[in-house]
Amino acid sequence: MNLFSPAEVIQNYADAGGRKASLPLFRMLALGVLAGMLIAMGSAAVNTAVCTVENPSTARLISGLLFPFGLGMVVLSGAELFTGNFLLCISVYERRVTPGAVAHSLLFVYLGNLAGALLVAAGCVYSGQLGMAGGWRSPRFGARRQNASLGFRRRRCSAFSATCWSPWGYC
Repeated sequence: MNLFSPAEVIQNYADAGGRKASLPLFRMLALGVLAGMLIAMGSAAVNTAVCTVENPSTARLISGLLFPFGLGMVVLSGAELFTGNFLLCISVYERRVTPGAVAHSLLFVYLGNLAGALLVAAGCVYSGQLGMAGGWRSPRFGARRQNASLGFRRRRCSAFSATCWSPWGYC
């Protein structure tokens, strides 16, 4: 087993960040799309598994067990996840890459993640997954129906909050 000192860990992250920031554009986008699809597939699996579960505790337990598989697949496949690229700031601090290269990487990985997530979302919509267990009329989507009746500003804040905090809701 390899054990690294804290200084060696920082050096390893700086080296990895240098390699990430220097990826060709097409490869960066392709790995970003893959990561977006894998994370979205984890979320779709959770929605499929808990669509008919009535007990909220059981639904959360199932969600907590299923959702991390998407993240695990991202790690195992080597895909580029937007949130993981924030560690590139260590490479900037160690002067391995420029801030412009980090911004370039963050932008294109984000766009790739978005495209991958939208592809899976379109697949869920057109496959009929949203129609399972009553679809939008089911109690599971009641909060979303209520959210749709809010004004633009409250709906935007609620969507931002759900996007930022949803990974912690599964655990």
